[in-house]
Amino acid sequence: MRPGTHSSPRPDEAELVSASSTSIRATPNTRIRVDHCPACGSAARDTVCSSPDPLNVEAPPFTLVRCEACGVGSVAEVPPPRELRAYYPLDYGAYTAGSSLSSRVLTRIIGLSQPGEIGSPLGLPLFRPQPGARNLLDVGIGGGALAMQLHRRGWRVFGLDFTSSLTAPDARDEIGFVLGNAARTPYRDSAFDVLVASHVLEHMYNPLAALKEYVRLLRPGGTLVIGVPNFDSFPSRAFGRATYSFLDIPRHLVFFNPPALRRIIEDAGLGVAGMRTVPFPALLPTVLLKLGVPPTLLDHGPLRAVVSSLSLPLDGITQRGSLGCNLVAVATKR
Repeated sequence: MRPGTHSSPRPDEAELVSASSTSIRATPNTRIRVDHCPACGSAARDTVCSSPDPLNVEAPPFTLVRCEACGVGSVAEVPPPRELRAYYPLDYGAYTAGSSLSSRVLTRIIGLSQPGEIGSPLGLPLFRPQPGARNLLDVGIGGGALAMQLHRRGWRVFGLDFTSSLTAPDARDEIGFVLGNAARTPYRDSAFDVLVASHVLEHMYNPLAALKEYVRLLRPGGTLVIGVPNFDSFPSRAFGRATYSFLDIPRHLVFFNPPALRRIIEDAGLGVAGMRTVPFPALLPTVLLKLGVPPTLLDHGPLRAVVSSLSLPLDGITQRGSLGCNLVAVATKR
């Protein structure tokens, strides 16, 4: 049975305002200053670096800060919610992930080098449905490549994104897609057995509120799979977190390390069943970016596939322990 829906609220500024109505102030340059950590609410933060938008380097840069209390990184001044969609072009990497040559090559290489079934270069596990548990929601579905892999494993897959971005072959025919807000979804309580949030939380104004929404959507005992960039990865530490293509501000608004991600998952009422970091071919691309290679040359295409493939052995060596670029957590609803 298709998960039921209820009337979806109008996407507006409510998500941001509800995060902390006393911690934001509008500024004349159409950005909103956030005075508190979006994860724990602390006002004690240190400046990390100034970062331009890699898709618009001529615009004024954004300030990245780090919470002294929980270690979460965040953008100190964010675009108003009504303007955020303008920062996501139709060829944004998340929309083409899995369908490009570089993504297919990386998925194959990492799938061979990592234990278990890997759904994408981001290192997410692929579960197979159990008897009586088949409904899966892919929040922030992007182009739909990961969702189609899950569909082929037997899941009844539903997807949600704030743009109509499905590009994977057959995705529009096989996936129940809804255009909507990934923090305030239109689905009924306990509608899903598994929810996948692959590189979604870092795009949220209020990640804790989004996680609580995902708890509402999961049945008791259901599974949440989360993937986010690792703020304390080896490349991030080695290059002072100043490689703006890696930060991808202002699409990325919040940055987690392993302890901070565990804490916010538990604060949402979930139990962490497992967490690990996954090497990603980032070291060599990061070096090239620091040497002045334009980020647009490394975003996709044959050059990205070649550079990333050469980088993968280096990343496997340097990103041991908790230093991998991608942070993957599996949590359960209590």
